[in-house]
Amino acid sequence: MSHILVIDDNINNIDVLTAALEMEGFSISVIQDSGQIDTLIDRVEDVDLVLLDLEMPERDGYTIFEYLRSLPQFETTPIVAHSVYNNEINTVRDIGFSGFIGKPLNLDALPEQLNRIFNGQGVWEIA
Repeated sequence: MSHILVIDDNINNIDVLTAALEMEGFSISVIQDSGQIDTLIDRVEDVDLVLLDLEMPERDGYTIFEYLRSLPQFETTPIVAHSVYNNEINTVRDIGFSGFIGKPLNLDALPEQLNRIFNGQGVWEIA
């Protein structure tokens, strides 16, 4: 079973995303407080994919992306932006994210998107 880490500050987004991921058979960890990522990340093990919100109050997704990439356990883990800011898709691609999935989440497309990500393909889709 693949393990997905969701980093998002909005509880409604977290609830929808985690429910959809659980229905697809994934195990999930959540970090809601981006300001606490330094201490919380050590509690998360064996992550196969990170779904990362870009806009959060303490530390934005770009800062967290750079932080995660500096950690040995996340050097090669796919990190996909999950955001309402569809205009950020090119910036995300240029920085080196593995993909972009726009909010609101398209539940019908999610299984195929995840399949592509786990097969090493980029997913670049706006809502």
